[in-house]
Amino acid sequence: MTRSPAVPLAPDVWRIPTVGRSAVNSYAFVDDDGSVTLVDCGLAKAPARS
Repeated sequence: MTRSPAVPLAPDVWRIPTVGRSAVNSYAFVDDDGSVTLVDCGLAKAPARS
């Protein structure tokens, strides 16, 4: 399986395709000190959390 590479959106902001090429995305934000914050936006039709 070939994974799509991370896509730079702005300085220190990356879109990471996590399912397919664009079906589900996560985002990485790189801080000045080199730390990284990952954001998983989830699925639009995901079941409600109970």
